[in-house]
Amino acid sequence: MSQGSVVISPLSESDTADYGVLFKYVFSKSPWHETWTIEEIKENLEKVRSRRGFLGKVAKIESRSVGFLTGYDIPVVSKIFYLDQLFIDETYHGRGIGKTLLSTTLETLRLKGGRLVILLTKVDSPAYFFYRHQGFKPLLPMFRLRGKVLLFFSVYKK
Repeated sequence: MSQGSVVISPLSESDTADYGVLFKYVFSKSPWHETWTIEEIKENLEKVRSRRGFLGKVAKIESRSVGFLTGYDIPVVSKIFYLDQLFIDETYHGRGIGKTLLSTTLETLRLKGGRLVILLTKVDSPAYFFYRHQGFKPLLPMFRLRGKVLLFFSVYKK
């Protein structure tokens, strides 16, 4: 297991294969149990990449991709960013990689004049508790969509 330092960089076309493999690995497990194929994952990534204001980052340790973050600006609504995916290889959980991907993204959005980040995640999942620990709050406390809850984070500093 690598003990090298984490390097965060923009998501590039050359990261697509690693993205697909790690996405499938992470989301096929509990609590998600997703059954996406690698091709479906790559197609979805391309749709997200084509969105206005796309932002993608990859976390690497000694050239191995260990985590990804993707999202985009919400059309029509100014200064709101939708966090589409944030996932880390479970071997590297607990090392602050997700927190680093998220915090560098929040800083990027803050510098661009962003105001709000929203995301949808499964209620009471490890991801839900991770985001709550990072300061995200339920947008509508009673809002549930197929077992998921909408969370938000204000990146605006007065």
